Amino acid sequence: EAYWAVRFEPSRIAPPPPPAEGEEEEGRDAAHDPPRTMVCYKETQSVVKLDPEPGAWTGTFRDDRDINPKGGMPENGLTGHMFAANAQRMDALVVDGGRYGRHRAWRGTQVSSMSPGDPPLVLYPGLLGHEWDEDVDNGWRPAGLQTLATTTVDNVQGIMDWGSTFDSVTATHSLVLHRRGNGTGAFVFGSGTVQWAWGLDSHHDVNDPQRANKYNIRVAADPRGGCPEVKQLTVNILGDMGVVPATL
Repeated sequence: EAYWAVRFEPSRIAPPPPPAEGEEEEGRDAAHDPPRTMVCYKETQSVVKLDPEPGAWTGTFRDDRDINPKGGMPENGLTGHMFAANAQRMDALVVDGGRYGRHRAWRGTQVSSMSPGDPPLVLYPGLLGHEWDEDVDNGWRPAGLQTLATTTVDNVQGIMDWGSTFDSVTATHSLVLHRRGNGTGAFVFGSGTVQWAWGLDSHHDVNDPQRANKYNIRVAADPRGGCPEVKQLTVNILGDMGVVPATL
C-alpha cells in the first residue's frame, strides 16, 4: 500500500466454524480469524467517487482532486520517490561510481573503488523492469534524501497525471535513502523498482511478452545468477539498520 490506497471489509465468505469440542482456542492461527476482503476501487481512474464507504479513499495516494476525501498524500513523502515509468522493459541500473561510490551504502562493492571520470557501471539488465520510480521535488520530498544512483531512459511509458494517463517520456530512475525525521530515526531505502529482487536471487519471473504456451509459469533460474553489487548494497543498508544476518 504505497501507490494505491486500499481498505479491508468483512468478507462474504462464510466465517470459520467455532472451535470443536475440546479444541483449545489459544493457538488458533490467522486462518481461523474471520475472513476479510481487501478493497480497492481504483478511484483515480474515474471522474467521480466510486467507493461507497463514507470518508474512504481507494485511489492513488497522490490524487489530490476534490473526489478524494483524504486529500493528496504522494508516496514519495514516505519512500523518497514515486511511481513514474510503466516501462515493460529490461533496462539496467546505471551507477556513476565517481559520483556516488563514496556513499557508505556502496562499501565493499566495485562501485566504491571507482573514481571521477570512470565510465558508469552498468548493473544487471532487467533491474529496471515494468514499473519504476523517480525522485520528484513536489513539496513532499523527504528532507535529507540521499541519492545512490540515477539512470535516465528514453521512450518509456510515463505517468502524466494522478494514475490514469500515460505517454512516451524520458524518465530518470533514482535509488534513494533517507532517515525519517519523525522522531524514529528509521532508515528508509527505496530501490524504486519492482524487480530489485532480480539482483538478489537467480530465480524470478521473466519480463517478456506473453508466450504461446499460456500455461508457462514464466519462472526460471537466471543463468547470470544475482548481482554482487546489488546483494552487497542490500546487506550494507540492512546492516546500517541493525539487521545483521547470521549467514550470507
